[in-house]
Amino acid sequence: ATSILPGDAWALTSLGRLHFLDGNEIEAGRCWRSAVRHGGDCREAIESLDCLNSTIVNRWHYRMVNDAVRNSCYQTAISRALRGNQAGKKVLDIGCG
Repeated sequence: ATSILPGDAWALTSLGRLHFLDGNEIEAGRCWRSAVRHGGDCREAIESLDCLNSTIVNRWHYRMVNDAVRNSCYQTAISRALRGNQAGKKVLDIGCG
């Protein structure tokens, strides 16, 4: 389908669904991302990607990125490190989660 209709958002979305049902989440995601690129507001592909992403990302990650106290402390620490920013000063996040 994609070789005959490479930019057809409906075909890409349908193919993504078949890949997903077959257990191939990586190919499903590729198809859905391509459908969004080619079809603009392809609602089914967008929703499918959202569902796929929510199954891939570990649940603890959502709690961490929505922890207002933790994120505020982290922002304060970065701001302090960059205070009086000399040229070339950088911050590297190496995974503090």
